[in-house]
Amino acid sequence: MEVVDSNVAENMILPKPDNETRNDKIEPDIAEEIFAYLEKFEYATLRHALFAVLWDTGFRLGTIRTLDLQDYHSDNQYVEVHHRPDKGTPLKNKAKAEQEVNLHGWVCEVLDDYVKMHRDDVTDEYGREPLFTTQHGRPVNSNLRANINALTRPCHYTGECPHGRDIETCEATTMEQAQRCPSSVPPHALRRSAITAWLNKGHNKELLSDRMNVSTKTLEKHYDARTQGEKRELRAEVFEMDSG
Repeated sequence: MEVVDSNVAENMILPKPDNETRNDKIEPDIAEEIFAYLEKFEYATLRHALFAVLWDTGFRLGTIRTLDLQDYHSDNQYVEVHHRPDKGTPLKNKAKAEQEVNLHGWVCEVLDDYVKMHRDDVTDEYGREPLFTTQHGRPVNSNLRANINALTRPCHYTGECPHGRDIETCEATTMEQAQRCPSSVPPHALRRSAITAWLNKGHNKELLSDRMNVSTKTLEKHYDARTQGEKRELRAEVFEMDSG
């Protein structure tokens, strides 16, 4: 469009991430280690409930933010997902993304206790009661993202740093800078990890596609992080069951 000099792009320096080998998923054994920490030290907090729902459902962060207290059905163990653009919580795939998603019993136990003990009794600017809250109402995506980034730092749930950093002086020890830890996992990578974990358990891709609100093609291309060895082992298990 000739609105800037031709040499501007050539002289521009693009920022690079601190660590180009940053983890883009979290393994189930690490998730179990994080859950063990949460059960002992941060039981039923916002962070515990958030991590549990993300791991169980593979929801996008924007979907988590849309949930109201009335959308959670403890007795029947599921949540409703609604597209409410006129009330501040649109869904990425709009009305097509509306659904009812089952939750495991252990997730509901955490959510029930979160609602009883740690959920702030607040409403948002539209008078709605968010399921996940801050003292000021419905949390913004950046707040939820910061909680997951902070929680998934190894120093947080193990007390040790696998990167040889001094925990006392490391910049990533603050919640605001937690994403600078090479081992922290952002929510979208957690979504990918959860989907991969479900696939490794042998769940049907078509059913997962519906549960996670992602097309089968996109799921296979962007969310199936299984190794060839993991796929082979799963095929072997299925073969043994079929032949037995």
